Amino acid sequence: MSRPARGGDVVEPKPRKRDPEARRQAILQAAADMTIESGSASLTHRAVAARAGESLGSMTRLFASIEELRDAALQRLAVELTDELSGIERTIAAAPNFIAGCTQIMVEFLADKHVVRSSIALVTTSTTDPKTCALELAWSARFNAILQQYVSTPAAAALEQYFNGLMVHVALHDEMPVEAEMAAVIRALGDLPDIAAVDPSAAASASALAIR
Repeated sequence: MSRPARGGDVVEPKPRKRDPEARRQAILQAAADMTIESGSASLTHRAVAARAGESLGSMTRLFASIEELRDAALQRLAVELTDELSGIERTIAAAPNFIAGCTQIMVEFLADKHVVRSSIALVTTSTTDPKTCALELAWSARFNAILQQYVSTPAAAALEQYFNGLMVHVALHDEMPVEAEMAAVIRALGDLPDIAAVDPSAAASASALAIR
């Protein structure tokens, strides 16, 4: 359910005055968008220059090697995803209760069609690009940790899976879920107990199966 930054279409380079830092930021944003869509291996100096609307000369001056650019783009994505998680944590903490907070973050997320499409693209890319996958898994782990401040470990995992399913549903059907229904599902999933607290023998059996 991670929310990458907004991207842009390929633009033609135009003569204009621009300070080096502004050029660098435009290039990094283009590289980050392309990483979301196709993975870090898809980045080339020429392709990113075209996406950013910058000259190839500017590209090579600011990023001498393509690996330097790929690493910088991944770092930019990591910062953006970390900022998003901090916002989620603040929203839930400031809400009247956990259910209201979760409902709010999902309503805001699902209402932005561009963000939903970009998030699905990031997840899809993560299935084939190891570096992007590492970012997505780190996001998932921290998101679960935030949820586990309020609910059990199984509940946190179930909620993330529900949120991911909602994301796909909204993208395919182009319709928002009913807010009250979403809150009811969040309440039900949030009440899932920790398996060890309910049945210690079941937890032991699950651990034994995992070891095998």
